[in-house]
Amino acid sequence: MLAHGSSDRLMIDATVFDVSQCVGNIRRLFYQVYRLHHALTQGKQVLLDISKVEFWYPKDVINLSLACTFLSRTASRRGGQFRINPPETTSESARYLERMNFCRIFADLLPREYDDSIESRYGRDLDPNSLLELRIVTSLPDPLAMHAEVESRVARILHVRDPKLTPIKQFAAAVYELCENIAFHSTVCSRLTGSEHGILGFAIMQRYAAKHRTYLAVGDLGDGILKTLRLAYPLLKDDVEAISLAVQPRVSRSKDSDGLGLPRVLRIVVESWGGEVEIDSAGGWMLFARNKSIQRQSRLQIPGTRVYVSLPI
Repeated sequence: MLAHGSSDRLMIDATVFDVSQCVGNIRRLFYQVYRLHHALTQGKQVLLDISKVEFWYPKDVINLSLACTFLSRTASRRGGQFRINPPETTSESARYLERMNFCRIFADLLPREYDDSIESRYGRDLDPNSLLELRIVTSLPDPLAMHAEVESRVARILHVRDPKLTPIKQFAAAVYELCENIAFHSTVCSRLTGSEHGILGFAIMQRYAAKHRTYLAVGDLGDGILKTLRLAYPLLKDDVEAISLAVQPRVSRSKDSDGLGLPRVLRIVVESWGGEVEIDSAGGWMLFARNKSIQRQSRLQIPGTRVYVSLPI
């Protein structure tokens, strides 16, 4: 199926990519995104087809959101036309994307009647401040206000009545560190380069009770860890080395900052909770778990940084 209504006529000669071929692999996704980006720079029509995807994890929604933001910016700057071909409104995939707030954030890229159709069908009652749904990180928030909000939201998602319990406070601190990291460092990089900064990044979290797992994912389209740290560490050779340095205490791009917040996240998630953290930045990827770490350096560079957290709770 093609997007409904006006999108059918708009996208009849479009360059199309089926996202179901690369769900769970952001490098495969962005390999195709760059091809679509090239088509948009030539003023062509581009259609990102997500209609065949049957299941999404939070990291998949983050990756999709970053791809859509990247292509949407290209289209607005270069004169191409970009749309999303969504799943049928009766599908579980459509219901999930609506529940996680994707359809509202990217409503301009979907058929006009699509979001209304799903919302009326499922009677959606959205709490827009909840970190359960896809959340846009747009600017540096007030630290105390956001920290209190994160504590209450994390407690609700994990079905814990008292948000002041030590484990909840620890996990909330990790969530806050990651969101603040996007807001602060993406804003700083934008100011340094003189570029505009609207949407800086995204955050999403979901608990799967049957699997006893909670997944958190955050991501941005900023400069990435290597480019950021090279301001203070010019001899860094690649992205993996930069990630390895970024998880060390008191490592920062400047003397005015305490660091990227990643050491605290690893301490809370990996050491205290026995979870796993993946950090993917530009061409580098590292996985951190108890008593092990895995790393890969890729030639394919993806803008910004993604952090995926998996907790056994």
